[in-house]
Amino acid sequence: MAIEDIYGILSNYAPAKLDSGYGLRMWQGYIGKIATYGLKNAVEVGEVEPQWTVADYKLRGIRYPLLTWSDLTKFQETSLMYGRHAAEGDVSGRLAERVAWANIHSWLSHSGFAEFENEDYQEGHIFAHSEDNILKVKRSPNLVLLEKQGKAYEVIKEIDGLFVFRSGDERYVVVNETKVNEIPGGIDNLASNLFDPLRTIYGDAHYIYLVYSSMEVIYSGGSSFEKRKESDNKIRPDAARVYETLLKEGVGTMFFGFREPRNPIGSVRDSVLDCIDLMNHDIGIETHATVFKGKIIVWPPNDTGEPLAVFQKTDDAWKSMPIKKRKS
Repeated sequence: MAIEDIYGILSNYAPAKLDSGYGLRMWQGYIGKIATYGLKNAVEVGEVEPQWTVADYKLRGIRYPLLTWSDLTKFQETSLMYGRHAAEGDVSGRLAERVAWANIHSWLSHSGFAEFENEDYQEGHIFAHSEDNILKVKRSPNLVLLEKQGKAYEVIKEIDGLFVFRSGDERYVVVNETKVNEIPGGIDNLASNLFDPLRTIYGDAHYIYLVYSSMEVIYSGGSSFEKRKESDNKIRPDAARVYETLLKEGVGTMFFGFREPRNPIGSVRDSVLDCIDLMNHDIGIETHATVFKGKIIVWPPNDTGEPLAVFQKTDDAWKSMPIKKRKS
């Protein structure tokens, strides 16, 4: 199948063959502005709406929500159960995914050729489906792909972001994979567990796998403009392998590199972690907790007396519960 048949109007973004390896002719990447809104004040107030925005990303005059109060409570859940380091990874990943999604959405919105089919990213929304497969919004902008197995549908793949649009009479399905410091693995099975099921939903379309990662892991020349220019924007072997493997399956690959300076994203991450520390400090988590399935009990240092706090999981969220006093 010819490159133009796979990529369609996105053919200029396909890696070009060099004497040795492949190089990129075009790519997109904008630098937006991240802002936070009274994170610590929200923690001190304690009673805010779950979808209250605590950080957003302004790009081309549009504000894209990055983090909500609901996200903060989920990060706190992670820190309670698995420690601060695990929460740090969650925060970094969430910020990277949403910055990448905002950049891709902004690019397509201003392209002049893309007409989106579906932009409903409400949690739980059925994005699209066929008889055997369902695309469902998990936590905006993430989706899950389910497949019918027996009488039930089972999750077979989680998707960082999905853009379905039309240009003229042709449909495009762009799957975004965000990796901060690596090229995605598991490529050999990607056709069978992702693109084949998507074809049952969207049928005849142009399928594109858009990898959003750091420029260091995409380009042989890394983030240096001069080094990239000298090497004709050559991509690293791992990136080339992704392109070659999916091309055999009729799927195009595009590579976008993060141009966001590390400091703004890192600064927001650190502010969020500070707030989680404050939330945990308020319940005395510097002591220790007993974790059950669906319940967390926080105890004082000597493990005697009344619990300091009790959290019960309901509807995918942790809620503070009344503490039952021991009978004297």
